[in-house]
Amino acid sequence: LKLGQERTNTFREIMKRVYTSTPVLETDVMTQGEKACDARFRYHVFCPHCGFRQELKFSTLPDFKDIRIKYDPMADLKTVEATAYYECVSCGQAIHEDQRMEMVRRGVWVDMVSGLDFDDCMEKIKPRSVGFQFWRVHGPDFTFGDIAVEYLKSKDKPSDMMNFTNSWL
Repeated sequence: LKLGQERTNTFREIMKRVYTSTPVLETDVMTQGEKACDARFRYHVFCPHCGFRQELKFSTLPDFKDIRIKYDPMADLKTVEATAYYECVSCGQAIHEDQRMEMVRRGVWVDMVSGLDFDDCMEKIKPRSVGFQFWRVHGPDFTFGDIAVEYLKSKDKPSDMMNFTNSWL
């Protein structure tokens, strides 16, 4: 990181530094760096049923007791993959896979501290460093079902669960 920083010093007036990583531990350089940013953004979407703005989370609790991606726990993995959906935190309605990408397209980046969306934050706070965090649910390549299946495959083995948390969430 230090060498990369040195290489950009020649272009001080126009330089942009971008650091990306998959976090592993709370004490890691990338995790601590993101926490030290002047503005920290999370992606929020609007429920297609009630319009409530929310951050998509796999679980609202760290112990995975309130999983937002819903599935039939008695179903086989193929059925879980095909039928999993997201439950709106406000109205409780099912948000199905065919609604997900449109919901993501209409979403907004929101600063965790000020609650301002990206443009307002840039204008009013003018942060010098910003951090963004997102997970697989925001991309087109993984479905609610894919995420639920990976969780089910991982949940009983600590090393696999660590990988699920770090790489999928």
